This record gives sequence, structure tokens and C-alpha cells, in this order.
Amino acid sequence: MAPLANQMSAAASQPEISTAATPPHSIIKPSDPKVGPIPVAVFVVLCMMGPFMLSFIVFVVYKFTIGKYRHNKQLRAQELEVELANQVAERPAVGARIFSVVEAPAMRR
Repeated sequence: MAPLANQMSAAASQPEISTAATPPHSIIKPSDPKVGPIPVAVFVVLCMMGPFMLSFIVFVVYKFTIGKYRHNKQLRAQELEVELANQVAERPAVGARIFSVVEAPAMRR
């Protein structure tokens, strides 16, 4: 009977915790705080990374739409400039054309 007496005395030394005072649905765990339905850890990450993700999406859309159009337009302008420079280089100067006309041999009849 001695072991039974020791169990009773150990149970009697610890106070009983009553859960009748606070219903289970109103107990808040301190390790699980929330902002609305979102846990705080997820909310903090969204606040820090949200602007980056949004600006990255805008950058990608810009890069592959407006940026590509502007790049192609600039490339066409450069190619046109090079083509015009080649045409000017191939044509003789105005003075050289006049000189060749003046010194042309007379035509025989």
C-alpha cells in the first residue's frame, strides 16, 4: 500500500488547473500571432518581398515589350545611317563630276 500512498501525496501536492474559466476557443498561443488570417512571419516576408516581386514583373514586361521595340528601332536607325554613309562614299564629289564633264573629249561626227 505504500506505493499507492506516494502517488496520492504527489497528486495532492500539485495544484489542479481548471480550464472551466477560459473556454478552449479563446486561448491564444503566443507562438502563433496573426495579422488577420495571415501569420506574422508570412506577412513580414510579403511586406519585404512584395515590392521587389512587383517591380520585377514590371521590369520583365518592359524589357520584352517596350525595351525590345526601342532597341530594334535604334538598330534600324544605325543600319540606315551606315547605308547612307556608304552611298555618299560611293558617289564622286560634285567638283569631280564637273571636272570630268569639262575635260571630256569632243564627240566625232
